[in-house]
Amino acid sequence: MKLRAAALALAALVLAGALSACKGEEQVIYEEEVRAVNDGKPARLAVEYDPRDKSGLLAELQEIAKKYQADYPQTEIQFVERNASIEGGGTPDIVIDPSRQNVDLAEYADFWASEGNLSAGANYAMHQMGRKTVYSIPMDIQQNLLFYRKDWIDAFNYEGNKTAAEKVNVETWKRLLEFPEKLGEKGQLAISQELSGYLFNAILWSNIGFGGMADPAAPYYAPGEECETIFTSEKALESAELFCQVYQASIEGGALTQEQAVQRFLNGEAAAVIADASLAETLSETMEENTWRGVGLPMGDSGAAIVSCGWWGLGVSDQSEEQEKAIHFLCYLTSADNNIHLAATCGTLPLYKEALMMEPQLKNSPRLPEITLLNQAGYSYTGEPQMFQGFSPSHLANGLYGQGLAQLLAGETSAQALLEKADQTCKEIYRQHIEAGGEIPWLMEEEE
Repeated sequence: MKLRAAALALAALVLAGALSACKGEEQVIYEEEVRAVNDGKPARLAVEYDPRDKSGLLAELQEIAKKYQADYPQTEIQFVERNASIEGGGTPDIVIDPSRQNVDLAEYADFWASEGNLSAGANYAMHQMGRKTVYSIPMDIQQNLLFYRKDWIDAFNYEGNKTAAEKVNVETWKRLLEFPEKLGEKGQLAISQELSGYLFNAILWSNIGFGGMADPAAPYYAPGEECETIFTSEKALESAELFCQVYQASIEGGALTQEQAVQRFLNGEAAAVIADASLAETLSETMEENTWRGVGLPMGDSGAAIVSCGWWGLGVSDQSEEQEKAIHFLCYLTSADNNIHLAATCGTLPLYKEALMMEPQLKNSPRLPEITLLNQAGYSYTGEPQMFQGFSPSHLANGLYGQGLAQLLAGETSAQALLEKADQTCKEIYRQHIEAGGEIPWLMEEEE
C-alpha cells in the first residue's frame, strides 16, 4: 500500500509539473526515491550480533530474517558474533558499529523518512558524521533522564493558591535550581561528579541552541567559514556559572558516586536525581505508583534541551560483496513494523515517533519515559564531533575538559580559563584535521 501510494503521489506531482510547464510557469522537477532492491539471485548475507545481549534480540532478528526469506528464498541470512570469523571466510555484510564509515546510506534515506517520523535521537545517530551522510541505522539508544519526586512537588504546588512562578517545576535548569529554596532540606538534587562532563555540555548546548552551532553533529563549533568555537560566546560563560550553581544545589556539592546519588534518591533524601534511563525499571519495582516521574533534562535559554546519548546501530560494510541486498535487508529490518515490534519484545527504543500509536502495549514498557520523549518538541541530541579524529577516545582519553570541571567546582580554576582551554583544544583538532586533508562537512554543504 505504501509503495502504491508513493507511486500515485509521484504521478500526481509529475502531472502537476507538466501542467505548470504548459501554462508557461517554471517547471518543478521531482526526484524519484532511490530504493535498494533484491534481484532474487542466490546470495548469502552475514549479519553481526552482540553475544552479550540478553534481551532476546537475536531470536527476534532471526524470526524477522525468516519472514524476509519467505519473500526472497534465494537470499541466505546467517547471524555471526561480532568480531568472530565467518565459516567459509569473508567479512560480515551488516555490521555493528555506530562510528565506522561503511557504505553511505544517504541516498536511501527516503526509505526511513517514508516509514514514519524519525525521532530526534534517530536523526542524530544517522547523521553523526554530518547531515549529508548516513553510515548506520540506530537499533537502540542509551541516555540519562531526570527523575523527581512527583508526590512531593504536587503536594507543594497544590497547597494554597500558588501562582505559576511560585510553583516548582523542572522545565528549565533555572527552575530546577529553585528546588532547595522551595522544598527545603529534602529539595536537594542528587548529582554525581561522574556526570560533570555530560551535564556541562547539556547546559552549554541547551543555552547555545542548534542555531549557534556549525552542524548538529559538531556542537563545539560555531557557524561560519572561520574556525570559531562556541566557547568564546557570552552564553558559554553564563553556562559555566549555571553549571556551578547546579552542583552547589546538590548533596555534598556533587561529591558522590553515581551509585550513591541514586541511593540518596531511593532513600528519600533528594527530590531529584539525574541517572541512566534504566533506573525507571528499578523505581517502578521499588516505589509506589505516582510517587516519581522520569523526564528529559531541563531546557536551556534556547528553548530546547540538547543532550548527548549513547547508541549502537547497524551499517553495511564497504567490504560486502552483496551491498545492494544488504541494504535491502537492513531497510526491511528497520522498517516501522519491525523496529516497533523489536521495541515491544526486546525493550529497544523505537526509531519512529508513531511507536506508541502503532503499538499501545509500549505504554507498559519500563522505557515509557523515553518513548514519551520521542514526541517532545525541542528535545534533541548531539555529541562530540565524530567527523574529527581528534575527538575519538584514543586521542582525547580524558574528555575535552579533562580535570578542568573538577577544578572549577573546587574553585581551583576559573570558568574563563576552562573555556579558553576548551576553545584552544577544539581549534587545534580542527587544524590537524585540515592539515591531514580532511573535509569540513558544513562548509561542503555551503559550497553546493
